[in-house]
Amino acid sequence: MKYLFDASSIFEIIKAGNLKSLVDGYTTDLARFELGNVIWKEVNLTKRISFSEGERMIALIIDALGLMGVMETLDLKEILLFATKHKLTYYDASYAYASIKNKLVLVTEDNELRKNSSGFTKVVSAKDIGVD
Repeated sequence: MKYLFDASSIFEIIKAGNLKSLVDGYTTDLARFELGNVIWKEVNLTKRISFSEGERMIALIIDALGLMGVMETLDLKEILLFATKHKLTYYDASYAYASIKNKLVLVTEDNELRKNSSGFTKVVSAKDIGVD
């Protein structure tokens, strides 16, 4: 089974130290920016980690994305149509659309995305594929 990971699952997998789970998986180019924003929030807003820890996390993200296929050419108009038709955010629609279009199982920790996408594609969490 092939998987499309959203940013929330990639981050959980990185925190669990289980990067091998991402090998042969896919994500969209949106994930790199969402993951960067998570680190930015941890450093600047919540101050849970230092800047140098943030840099280490960014390096892990780069490593993680290097293990995956990153889809950069999605049809932006089709995603808008899909998002509008199914009342999804554009971000969520991009993951659901990529999952459907490429016949991949969507892996997400986002309950809203899971709920709103389960009617269109198979959706699981990282724990469902053996990530603890």
